[in-house]
Amino acid sequence: MQTTISHPGVTLAVDWMQLIIAAVLTLGLTTTVAIVINRSLFGVLQLICGHDVGARFWTTFASVLMVIGPLFLVFTAAGGADNLADFVRRAVYLVSFGLIAAFLVMGAAVMLSAPSQAMTRLRSAQIAAGSADLPVNE
Repeated sequence: MQTTISHPGVTLAVDWMQLIIAAVLTLGLTTTVAIVINRSLFGVLQLICGHDVGARFWTTFASVLMVIGPLFLVFTAAGGADNLADFVRRAVYLVSFGLIAAFLVMGAAVMLSAPSQAMTRLRSAQIAAGSADLPVNE
């Protein structure tokens, strides 16, 4: 069953079976990736955040974005295929693209924050141990 949605200048045919297949495929693939990376991501975020509360929040945040981002991408751009095989190929391509983009964003965030957080913790440990060269205000 197809439903036609019309906007000014655009007509979009929505096949409900394709929509269901896109949702199941996207949620299945992205949820699997989120589950597989969850433990490793939590460990890295523990090192960056320095405590479990922040690491748990950012792990959940990243997992939600890994699912929602590709889902949005697939629902926005997967339509218009001539047959089911082309539709599934396009949907998998968009899911993969969305996951790669999510990983690049997370990787960039970790790369940018990890050195500064590590230096802050090292400096705090040095100060606590009394081995840091503290600047003297005159």
